[in-house]
Amino acid sequence: MSKVPAGLKRFESGERTDELPLSAPAPTEADIPRMTKIMGDCEDITDYAVCAIILASQEKEEENKRRRKRGPTRRWRKRRAEKGAFLNLNQELRGEDPTSYKRWLRVTEEQFDHLLHEISPRIQKQKTKFGEPISAAERLTITLRYLATGNTFRDLSREFRIGERTVSYIILETCAALYEFLKYTFEVPTSKEHWRAVSKQFLDQWNVPHCLGAIDGKHIVIRKPINSGSHYHNYKGIESIVLLAVVDANYKFRYIDVGTQGRISDGGVWKKCNLKELIDVNALDMPPAHPLPGQDIPTPYVFLADNAFGLKPYILKSYGGNDLTLEERICNYRISRGRQVVETAFGSFANRLRVFLNPILLQPDKVRTLVLAGCALHNFLRSHESTESWPVNYVDREDVETGTTLPGAWRTEIPIQPGTDLHLPQVATTYSNYYSTEAKAVRENFKAFFTSDVGVVYWQHRFV
Repeated sequence: MSKVPAGLKRFESGERTDELPLSAPAPTEADIPRMTKIMGDCEDITDYAVCAIILASQEKEEENKRRRKRGPTRRWRKRRAEKGAFLNLNQELRGEDPTSYKRWLRVTEEQFDHLLHEISPRIQKQKTKFGEPISAAERLTITLRYLATGNTFRDLSREFRIGERTVSYIILETCAALYEFLKYTFEVPTSKEHWRAVSKQFLDQWNVPHCLGAIDGKHIVIRKPINSGSHYHNYKGIESIVLLAVVDANYKFRYIDVGTQGRISDGGVWKKCNLKELIDVNALDMPPAHPLPGQDIPTPYVFLADNAFGLKPYILKSYGGNDLTLEERICNYRISRGRQVVETAFGSFANRLRVFLNPILLQPDKVRTLVLAGCALHNFLRSHESTESWPVNYVDREDVETGTTLPGAWRTEIPIQPGTDLHLPQVATTYSNYYSTEAKAVRENFKAFFTSDVGVVYWQHRFV
């Protein structure tokens, strides 16, 4: 630690001299190294007082330069109260057209008020001498509008008559607050009873026993970060980060991992995520292996996955290849039928929050904040609605008479911008034939169940 000169010590203690009748400002921690560098090992308190005044004057001039550089507030922004979207269109929709209000922000009035009540302490600013701060309600409205549309900060700046940098700051701060409040919606079970309840939902709704969730990963497209090389460059030739999720039978995200570089496959993301580590050391108190209905051989509980993942005793995926038996094709259909919940969850997530359908022009860490908030908001909305409350034909459905799958509306709606794909890009698929004997035996047990009298569904032959 460098020695503090005696003159500076005397000055910090508040001592004054007759040569300097006016009081000099007390130096801050940032000022002390600068003063010491300028004055050296001087013991004259007056010299240090003069130096402090000079530094304070310099900082004042720098602040004035920053304000002059920013320039005066544009006149059209000063008419925010009269013509801005928040105090005009927002209030009209809220009071006169609840349906359009929900389409505008993706939430109902009651849901908005609930979110506002919970996050206001985190985003509300204090009044200053420069005027009234932007209210917490307007901050939340701007953020929800951005997530719902993906409009640029410039467009939102003109819509709400607020500066672009202010819009950027508001959105990131409010997204962080939303995630902090809503992260409780990611309910990873930690007891055998809770896991069995999740499994029962899959059996009741999708006819798949011993299922603890469906796993998949999608790309969130971003702008290429500076000096990032090919770290974020995925197999589709675009820059992205990966969103890996475990989804339950009701289309809710139970677990997410966000931020891995786009060049990594689903399997690679899964190998590094903490959920896998917790499963490997049995820290989540998952139920022990138990025979499937109508069987005597103990079968472990599993997660449903696609070919991007390796076959494990706790990861069940379809048979590969073209030369498959009838039983193997039936098994593939039943696994795919249970796994479609994760596809629908991703689809409704991106269709509702369309910011994720277009490249996000932010740095990866900021995009991660948006994704965390978006997934938490998706769970919040799913908790306040039933599948029956979705629009008719919104999700995929099966015509059991003809053996065909009818695509849901989330797959076929017109994108918000021409040429935009309504699907999040799929993560690269990896193939391997090197599976453990135990993993293969688990899949054989499920195949036997799906084709047995106990586990059969009467329409499954029509889909194979």
